[in-house]
Amino acid sequence: MGRMLADNVTLTTLVLAGNRMGGIGCAELAAALAENSTLKVLSLKGPLGDRHAAEIARALKASSTLASLDLSYNEIGDVGALALGSALAVNAGLSELNLEWNVMRAKGVGALLAGL
Repeated sequence: MGRMLADNVTLTTLVLAGNRMGGIGCAELAAALAENSTLKVLSLKGPLGDRHAAEIARALKASSTLASLDLSYNEIGDVGALALGSALAVNAGLSELNLEWNVMRAKGVGALLAGL
């Protein structure tokens, strides 16, 4: 799927909610996101956790076309939120980010706000 997404020139919305893609799948998706220039909406609702959220954050730093990202219900804590906050600071294209039902606390929320 990673190579397909990286090479894709028509797909604008991708919903992978609740798929439990795991480490390899998430790493491939993150690498593809960094190369993709057409995807506008991505839903990754489901249990990614901090490590995979950090991989998605690295891809966000390279992506300029993604406008909406759903990371709800992912058990993202402060570690993942710190990575996402860092990505938000350099990503000007993202206009909608759903982080409902995660487990970040004040430190993580502060990092997200600082990235805005």
